[in-house]
Amino acid sequence: MSKESFRRDIRRAFDEITGSPSPSLGDKVRSRLDEPVEQRAPMWAPALAAALIAVIVIGVLIVVRPFGRPNIGVVGNPSPSASASPIPTPTPTPKYECTVLTRVAGPAAPPLAFITAVRVGSHPDQGYDQVTIEFKDTVHGTITVEPQANSTFIQDGSGASIKLAGTYGLRIKITGADEHTDYSGATDYKKDFPQLKEARLMGDFEGVVTWGVGTASPACYRAEMLENPTRLVIYLQIQ
Repeated sequence: MSKESFRRDIRRAFDEITGSPSPSLGDKVRSRLDEPVEQRAPMWAPALAAALIAVIVIGVLIVVRPFGRPNIGVVGNPSPSASASPIPTPTPTPKYECTVLTRVAGPAAPPLAFITAVRVGSHPDQGYDQVTIEFKDTVHGTITVEPQANSTFIQDGSGASIKLAGTYGLRIKITGADEHTDYSGATDYKKDFPQLKEARLMGDFEGVVTWGVGTASPACYRAEMLENPTRLVIYLQIQ
């Protein structure tokens, strides 16, 4: 290969280099190549120039694409950024119990209505006799007042038949009640009132309190719930 051919090859290779880190480097190399053969370095100079060009090419490649950094291409949707919300962890499937007994509690039982006092009275000037049943608290169970055509009552628990004074009767039944805890009064009132002849406790059994009232004539009555204190008041009409 002649010197001129070698010079042309070096010039062509240098012109194909892009991204030179120094703009003046190209001009310096070209001016050096254009010098007459007599003014240039000895024969080993072309080899040194080729080595210099190779070093420049490698340096440019390192700047453009550093070692260890792959050429990343995006295909499809890009991956979510680091600031995106994390994917929630799925809730584990509930475990089935095969041997453990499970009890599901229902509504709490209603509180007992504690009876604290029972009173009877007569008010002929107002046209009635009276039975009052007083409660400790403001709660009370279901109350049923039922007239009957006789004064015979069945005692709760024992089932015994008991006849009260009078000809007719009135049955008072209170569910969800208790008369043996806070009550210390009489359980049988015998009175010679115009209408009320006898009032007697007929049952305080399994949360049910029953009173029987014997009357002189068919028991026409009016029942009211009054407050402060909570009490049931039954007015028996005098006929």
